[in-house]
Parts: sequence; C-alpha cells; structure tokens
Amino acid sequence: MNATNPIMTCPYCKGIIDFPKNLEGESVPCPLCKSYIRLKAEPQKQLAQKTDDQGFFDTILGLAAILFLGGIACVVYFFFFYNTSVKDPDGTFDFNIGLLNQRECGIIIGVGATLVGCFVGIFFAIVKAVGFIEDAVAKVSNR
Repeated sequence: MNATNPIMTCPYCKGIIDFPKNLEGESVPCPLCKSYIRLKAEPQKQLAQKTDDQGFFDTILGLAAILFLGGIACVVYFFFFYNTSVKDPDGTFDFNIGLLNQRECGIIIGVGATLVGCFVGIFFAIVKAVGFIEDAVAKVSNR
C-alpha cells in the first residue's frame, strides 16, 4: 500500500484496496475478489472503525474460548486430581469436610465458567454472522 494513494474497502470481500487518485469514480474489478466496484476513497477514520469492529469480535471470541477451556480445566482438576483425604494419626485416611467443600466449589465455578464462555462465544459468533449476512443482503440489494 502506498501512503499517498486513496484507499477503500471492497463492499463484497471487505478487502482493503489502494488505488491511484486518477482512477477515483471509475468502475474496475476488485483485485481480491474480481467483483466490479466503483472506486471511492474512504476517510481514514471510517476505514479504521471497520477493522476495529472485526478486532473487537475476534477479541471477545478469543476471551470466550479461554474462559470455556479454563472452566473445563478447572472441572477436570477438581474432579479428578484434587485430594480431599487427610491422614489420621493412626495411619488411615479420612475425608476432610472442608476439602470436600472446596472441591465442590471448584467444580461449580468450573462449570459456571465453561457455560459462560460457551454462551458468550455462541452469542458473539451469531452477532458476527448476522453482521456478515446483513452485509451480504446489502450487497445483493445494491446490485
């Protein structure tokens, strides 16, 4: 990309295109998706906003995935590896009520984190998909 050339976003593939200033207003094929577009320079702030929205959704989806996987890891740890027994002075092992309570709380927190991560991920994936569908409908109606 040349810093002095105007830039625009392709309405079909959302690719960023830079073009010589003398071509503005002409209809040419997009170099990325080959759809014919009319070249029109976009303000830099508007272009930055479009890429920021995409980054926002990707960040939220990434955090939801981390929360989901962290919740699963928490459940696995407390269910399979957390020791709730203590050794008595006579050498036998007994279950400790406090450790059992901590295990139960750990499992509940892990299941909660897993569900929250799952629902947040699904919600933002749907919102992102609806945005793409709206963009596609707008493209079809503009043809």
